[in-house]
Amino acid sequence: MSIQEKFSDAMERIKSDPDLANEFKEDPVKTAESVLGVDLPDEQIAGFINHIKDNVDLGEIKSPSDLFNSIKHLF
Repeated sequence: MSIQEKFSDAMERIKSDPDLANEFKEDPVKTAESVLGVDLPDEQIAGFINHIKDNVDLGEIKSPSDLFNSIKHLF
């Protein structure tokens, strides 16, 4: 798997997993390295982090409990 494929896969994982997205918001470097599974030079990690911040609306991602609390009145 190429590094570009790893970046794309990691971005999709962060985008689709609210817990992972919250971890990314709190500690982007640690989360990025964990999701990628490799220790990259700082400039590459910084580029990846900036790309995610530019392309993923992290403010819209909520934790599962936030989602439940927002819909529990429906039941």
